[in-house]
Amino acid sequence: MACGNWSRIDLQAEPGVAYVAIPRAGTGTLRALLRKLHAWPTASTVDFPHSHACTLRELLETHRARRVLVPLRPLHERVVSFFERSRRRNCRPPAFNPACAYPGIVHFMPALKQRYLDAGAERFVRWLRGDARRSVPDLLQPTAAYLNVNWTPNGSAVRFVCTHALRKQVVQALRRWGIPDAEHAWDGVANRHVTNTRVRLSNASLTFLRTRFAEDYALVRRHGCGS
Repeated sequence: MACGNWSRIDLQAEPGVAYVAIPRAGTGTLRALLRKLHAWPTASTVDFPHSHACTLRELLETHRARRVLVPLRPLHERVVSFFERSRRRNCRPPAFNPACAYPGIVHFMPALKQRYLDAGAERFVRWLRGDARRSVPDLLQPTAAYLNVNWTPNGSAVRFVCTHALRKQVVQALRRWGIPDAEHAWDGVANRHVTNTRVRLSNASLTFLRTRFAEDYALVRRHGCGS
């Protein structure tokens, strides 16, 4: 069951807040925050749920979540963040092999290897552009896939928050929902789960992503997110 691990907590009990784990959008930080709100210790053997297969619709309908946070970040930033993290991890899983793997000879030339890995996100988008039938790997699914498209959630139960303003907007959402101590919710929670991307995709790649995933970019614009 895609959303099954959420059954570990009672989503209708206080503070009754869940989140949609959209990869490379600051969800690691949200997880730490909600772990604290639910009074779960960091080293808990039963961790706060963090499933990339769990959708907003499932949380609200199947698990009866009262309030859900949905982080938004432009897809091109998520793509670059994914590969920059992979580069730092020397392309260990869950890196996407077609874009992250490098020729064997490059391994012996650190400077060239660095440039090759920096270009991973660009190669990945070119790979997508090369065949319209290709699908995005699970960890880079567009945000719309996590919401269940063509479905409008209850606005009072869902708050969209921009990754680049996560701290400010989450505090605002918690305050609106009447969560106790919303002002101090972030105390001790480091906003360290977002890679500040330094690599820029080509204009052709940006245009392709904005065209192919227009619904995602419309969602980001609607909520004032993006660079």
